[in-house]
Amino acid sequence: MGFKEQLNKIKENWLLIAIVLLLLIVVTSGSSVMRVGTSSMSKSMEYAGASYDSARYNSGYYPPTPSEGDFAPGEENRILTKSASLSAEITRGTFDTAATNLKGIIGSSKSIILSENVQKYGEPSKEYRQGSYQLKVPVEKYDTVIAQLKGLGEVKNFNENTQDITGEVLDLKTELAVEEARLVRYNKMLDDATIVQDKIQLSDKIFDQERRVAYLQEQTSQMGERVEYSTVSLYLNEKPSEYMNVALAKFSALWRTLVESVNTLFYVVFAVLPWAIAAGLVALVWKLFRRKNA
Repeated sequence: MGFKEQLNKIKENWLLIAIVLLLLIVVTSGSSVMRVGTSSMSKSMEYAGASYDSARYNSGYYPPTPSEGDFAPGEENRILTKSASLSAEITRGTFDTAATNLKGIIGSSKSIILSENVQKYGEPSKEYRQGSYQLKVPVEKYDTVIAQLKGLGEVKNFNENTQDITGEVLDLKTELAVEEARLVRYNKMLDDATIVQDKIQLSDKIFDQERRVAYLQEQTSQMGERVEYSTVSLYLNEKPSEYMNVALAKFSALWRTLVESVNTLFYVVFAVLPWAIAAGLVALVWKLFRRKNA
């Protein structure tokens, strides 16, 4: 078949080719419109989704890493402090029982509760509680108390940190001894002073030195408490209801979804309608053309 014959064949079938191209354009436009409609439907389903309460769920406390310093390598009797973090999950509705058992453990071990914070979450029918406690436990009772605390519920997280504070304790004691000796010298100098100006200056120095010594004595006392007591952070978490995230969609959300669906249908219809009309006109012209040639 020559080129001229092919060209004539194309001229004879130009209307069919135009219809095929028109259908391709309609299909492409329809896909685009459906993507818009799907996006709109997704947005509406977000409105219709079940609402639920979300609450912080403790995953445990991580004690800070101690800073490095003079650890007194020549000292044989090491001074160690321990701290721990424990997170336990208990059955919903048993928080009061667990709290009572905790108070019993604290009392029997002569431990101290530094802080206590209990929060409620969820709707009344699905309510659950979470509590956080900061405890001071005597070092000789530490292992026993930790074992008892683990028995309060299912252990979800446990961290333990041991810190060597030998160098800190020795440095603090040495500094305190030096400052106390300096205070004694200042008092002796004041007793021996004969000039009024010297007495005034020495009195000011003694005042500052007494404050310095008092501060160091307080630090020494706090250091002793660190040695005598271990710090324990405890988190008690009631297990949330399995139906906490289940809720019926609100009527307003359902109505909004229906409206969005109808709007999407209108988008599709009005996007395709002009092309359908054009295709109908082309088909009508084609029939008239065929009838005329026949």
